[in-house]
Amino acid sequence: MVILGAILANVAPWVGFSMIIFELTINNFMHTIIFQPKKPVYNPGLITNSLLLLPLGTVVFLKSLDFFQWYDWALSVAAGILIVGLLAYKTTSRVARTAKEAGNPTK
Repeated sequence: MVILGAILANVAPWVGFSMIIFELTINNFMHTIIFQPKKPVYNPGLITNSLLLLPLGTVVFLKSLDFFQWYDWALSVAAGILIVGLLAYKTTSRVARTAKEAGNPTK
């Protein structure tokens, strides 16, 4: 999807920006809310997110204010939510399947 976003940057910039929304959403949520309370010491994902991904996403967001139209924002948010939703569904279904298999020793 990132490569597709780079190829379509001049035609459909929302494709690439949807991946930025996905990255910022997942990384900010996972590394600040889920992982950090469980790991109160060094967390490389939190440092990468804080020092690299968040500033990069902020710069891209500020630059995109100059040329994005309303439909670019709508499409990028919709695609970002779709990507996050699909990943969440896939992850939760795998976790549920693993828990079910662990509880059923006959398989």
